Amino acid sequence: MKRRRRLFTARRITIISWVAYWGEIIPPKSVVIANLEVREIYGKETLRVGNYCRGDGFNCVFLVDRTGTYVNTTDQKAIRENFSVFERSDETDLYGDDRPILEALAGAA
Repeated sequence: MKRRRRLFTARRITIISWVAYWGEIIPPKSVVIANLEVREIYGKETLRVGNYCRGDGFNCVFLVDRTGTYVNTTDQKAIRENFSVFERSDETDLYGDDRPILEALAGAA
């Protein structure tokens, strides 16, 4: 019996997700700062982008504060429009498999 060809392999799903968000996926551990318009919602402090979840996909961005706690979620479009990327991470593992949970930034109380 001949095997059916899988339509969506992991690589194809990644490419589809990449194209869906204009090829601009902010990598985890990147440091972002909220623009003036949204500082009431997100505060003045610097935030980091947390690891992505396979269930939520790349469009659900977890924001982590200086102490290492997850404080809010947003999407890729809101990150591009409402935040300035202060430091872009070179992290290649978007899901954070076999990685520790984000710790507090150096100098955080």
